[in-house]
Formats: sequence, C-alpha cells, structure tokens
Amino acid sequence: MCFNPVISLTTFIIEISLALIIYYLNKKSKLNQVGAIALIFLGLYQFSEFMVCKNISVNFWAKFGYIAATFLPAIGLHLTYLITKRKIEYKYIYILPEILAVIILFTDKIIKTAVCHKFFVEFLYESTIFSVLHTIYFILYLILILIILIRK
Repeated sequence: MCFNPVISLTTFIIEISLALIIYYLNKKSKLNQVGAIALIFLGLYQFSEFMVCKNISVNFWAKFGYIAATFLPAIGLHLTYLITKRKIEYKYIYILPEILAVIILFTDKIIKTAVCHKFFVEFLYESTIFSVLHTIYFILYLILILIILIRK
C-alpha cells in the first residue's frame, strides 16, 4: 500500500486556506504575515509530496519540497522572535536558507529523487558535506528557538 496522496493534497488545501484566513484577519500584523508564510511553506511541502506520490515530475518536486522544507527552521525562528517580542534584523535569519536553497536549486547531485512510502515521502539525497551542513543548519536553528523560548 502506498502513501495516500489525497492526504497531502487535503493538507495543502487546509494550510493554504488557513494562511489566507490568518493573513486577512490582520494584514498589518507581522505575526500574522509570518504565520501565513509558515503555513504556505508547509503547504508547498505537502503539495510536493502529493506530486511525488502521483509520479509527476518526481525529481523537480523532490527538489521543490526540499527547498520548501529548508526555509521552515528560519520561518520558525522568525516566528519565535515575533512571539517573544525580541528585536532582530529578520533578514539575517534567512541568509543561510537562501544560500542552501540556491545550492539545492542549481546542483543536480544533492537531491536524487523522492520515494513515496506507506506513511511518508522519503527524499533521497547524496551524503556529502552539503547534507551535513544542511542538517547542522536545521539543528542550530531549532536550538536557537529553544534557547529564545527558555530565556523568555
């Protein structure tokens, strides 16, 4: 039995709908803006899973989903700063994921493909220094989020 792509498509629709609702509740709120962006990136990841499981341009959608997921820790860190009302130059949060996304986009050997399993989609990538740095980036941003929340 394969992962049900309808679940990913439904999740995508829900996340995009919620993003629009949150944004339009208060367009001027930075928290609403970044919260909506987080839901959009989550939705884009879900849509890429749907496309992978439907066997439509698998390599393209694998790369697309991996790039969408790459921005999630930065968006989470941005939300954490907003929620805790700490001041920071937010543009600096996104420098590292932007660099990683460009590398993913223009390097064919990083993401090989994606495979639809029973309960999840697995992104297959080359084990390189890039994959180590990408993992460190994820862990580093999650640790920063925890530190900010603990020190609140």
